[in-house]
Amino acid sequence: MNRTTALAVAGIALLALATGCSDDKQVTLPSGSTPVGESLPAATKQPAGDPATGDSPMGSCHVTVAGDVTAEWTSDGGAKSVGYGPWIPQAGGTTAIGALDESFFILNCKGPGESYIGFGPVHKAKIPMQPGTYTIEPATNVAGSSENGIITAMLGFDGTDTNWGASAQGQLVITAFDDQHIAGTFTIPVTDVLTKLSGTHKGEAVITGEFDYANPV
Repeated sequence: MNRTTALAVAGIALLALATGCSDDKQVTLPSGSTPVGESLPAATKQPAGDPATGDSPMGSCHVTVAGDVTAEWTSDGGAKSVGYGPWIPQAGGTTAIGALDESFFILNCKGPGESYIGFGPVHKAKIPMQPGTYTIEPATNVAGSSENGIITAMLGFDGTDTNWGASAQGQLVITAFDDQHIAGTFTIPVTDVLTKLSGTHKGEAVITGEFDYANPV
């Protein structure tokens, strides 16, 4: 599979990730645990950062990749980085991107070029607004996402010309989640998911990150 085809497959899967693709799935969590794009509707706002310091009032996400691929980046918060249905004033309505309820959950950390990691619910799972830990299941398709679990991840590394996905279980840990912000960490072992199709293997890596994003609404 060439690079153009790989990116097209990833783009279709990312659209499905952002909009949901199956029946609603209510999540019931054990005590002490929780599961942990696209732009939000026009009601959102995104103040500018401080040009002197580079700090963003919307928060940030810092990502590190180690292994056969090495990379590091920091992305700012805002409507393109985080979205959650109950944060939006018209929550409960339906838009072109689906119902604005707990099943609308987007967490993105965008790097340079095609470097990216994003999280979203599996099969429109409803994500409660509370701290906790979610297991990121191994990739089940050539786009690199999983159809198992509660939350899945999509990712890409600039210049590698392939698709990447979780090679084993990883974790998304949400340490704070309220009507003001969401914060936490993630660690996911990843692999080249197009190896069987391309006949080449770009390697293995571990992607880690920490985020603290303000509610952009």
